[in-house]
Amino acid sequence: NIRLTDRVKHFIPFTQKRSNAYHSNESLFESALFQYFGGYFQDISQNVLRHDPALKILLEKDTLPSQPTFSRFWNSLDDRVLQGMTHLIDFFNETARTKRQQTEWIIDLDSTHLDTFGDQEMTDYNAHYQTTGYHPLVAFDGISGDFLKPTHRPGNDYTSTDAVAFLLPLFEQFKTSPTLTQCLLRGDSGFATPKIYNQCDVDNVDFIIRLKANARLKRFAEQALPNLESEDYTHSRTVYFDFDYQAGTWDRPQRVCVQAIRPADELFYRYTFITTSLIKVPVQSVIKAYQRRGTMENYIKEAKYGFMMGKTDHSTFQANQARLVMSQLAYTLIQCFKTGCLPKASVKCQMTTLRHQVFKVGVRIVRHARQVFYHLSTSHVYYKEFFAIYERVQHFRL
Repeated sequence: NIRLTDRVKHFIPFTQKRSNAYHSNESLFESALFQYFGGYFQDISQNVLRHDPALKILLEKDTLPSQPTFSRFWNSLDDRVLQGMTHLIDFFNETARTKRQQTEWIIDLDSTHLDTFGDQEMTDYNAHYQTTGYHPLVAFDGISGDFLKPTHRPGNDYTSTDAVAFLLPLFEQFKTSPTLTQCLLRGDSGFATPKIYNQCDVDNVDFIIRLKANARLKRFAEQALPNLESEDYTHSRTVYFDFDYQAGTWDRPQRVCVQAIRPADELFYRYTFITTSLIKVPVQSVIKAYQRRGTMENYIKEAKYGFMMGKTDHSTFQANQARLVMSQLAYTLIQCFKTGCLPKASVKCQMTTLRHQVFKVGVRIVRHARQVFYHLSTSHVYYKEFFAIYERVQHFRL
């Protein structure tokens, strides 16, 4: 239905030439992907999975690859292959957006931490997380939850390091997309840099980015704060207002929207500062738009725990990056599956729920002549839901 094999061959230029290889690179790639769908993220799992009859039928193989074959495969993936994987993911994301008729794009930008153990390349100590690992950048679509892009970085890189280079391909996608007409970048205070503001201006991308509070910003806010002749301090008060502000490193002023909250029985206000290129949008709407960024934390957790984005046990940086992109591809295809095949009430379910209710279902396989029959237990708890999804899958195209 999604022509996965054909599209893998089209987008990914496998460069490794293996003599007398029984398993092609494309076959190994698909086997690895189905391992991610099943939740088997350790290469050693293949010693058991290679005998799985359902996987043999699914991959059209009499014999599946062994664990050493898989380990060599991960270490063989170079930059061209990773670039091809990225193009494949972009294709699926763009196709899904077109089917949804999505015209607006919210790029939620963030960094996260992935622990490492041992002497992996480019691993380093991160003072903020107080542990050793990688400090990757990730971007999700704040509207649909699509996983737009990840990339590993050394553990001691600052939040905004190489953020502009990371965003450029996404901005290019926006400019060349046949459906997207508006794009908004949303990020926390770690991305409040003039380089990002200027790049957004060049590519016609709006932004909503939080600012770290400092003495100068607080002084501006106190001067702009509307005063009441008599204020009841036994009740909380929330005020929204804005002003123009230019930090010393900025080449021009930016609009800053402020949320000032004074809790009940307190004297002083607590300020939230948001800088934005949205000039005509009301201050309260800008603040609420930024607050909805919190959903991204759920997307990151899903990528980490549902698709093992945090797997970093290879010794080379390149192999760990390949694992990261494979997690993104698995996330993307499951995202397409959820929006195209699940009932609306189940679209936001987690991957662990899908594995439990839909993917890992016990069956009896019976071969007769040239046909294969799968006998599902009538006592399966999610029997009706399973066949309702199965019916949708038959008509799903991507």
